[in-house]
Amino acid sequence: RIRSLPLSLLCIAGVGGALILVYNLCAALVQSAVEDRLRGRVMAFYNLAFATLYPLGSLLAGAAAQGVGPVATVTACAGLTAAFAVAVWVVAPRVRAWE
Repeated sequence: RIRSLPLSLLCIAGVGGALILVYNLCAALVQSAVEDRLRGRVMAFYNLAFATLYPLGSLLAGAAAQGVGPVATVTACAGLTAAFAVAVWVVAPRVRAWE
């Protein structure tokens, strides 16, 4: 745990910057993988899913943090994210060969 306010603020800024980078890369990946004629529809669905699922996930994470604690919740979420990344790496080689 970080007990220094300046270090906490620096970590928050770093995580925020990384999050923006990931959002931009995901949107670029989706747009480049979709045919031109379907890009608007796919991006509309992508944005709808983001706008809907992100708050629901935050609600679920908040409930989990209240039940089992924030450290266990963040650890479980990190583990699930890593497992999902490995699954995509193995199952979808086309994503790795993105050009």
